[in-house]
Amino acid sequence: MQGANGQMGFVFGKMGVVVLRIFGLRVFGDGRLFIFSFSFSFFFFFFFFFFFKTGVRPLGDLIGTE
Repeated sequence: MQGANGQMGFVFGKMGVVVLRIFGLRVFGDGRLFIFSFSFSFFFFFFFFFFFKTGVRPLGDLIGTE
């Protein structure tokens, strides 16, 4: 994990954790969604790392458009 790609994925992962943590605390008030937000941030991290690492073409192949 080097350069702008890794940092971008890290930034998006942190954003996902912060947003979902605030959402969980506002809705439930006791942070029960902490585990969910943690795993969700992992999803964000890997998705954006994969996206910026490979580019738009694999995403297009995944959707099924050329």
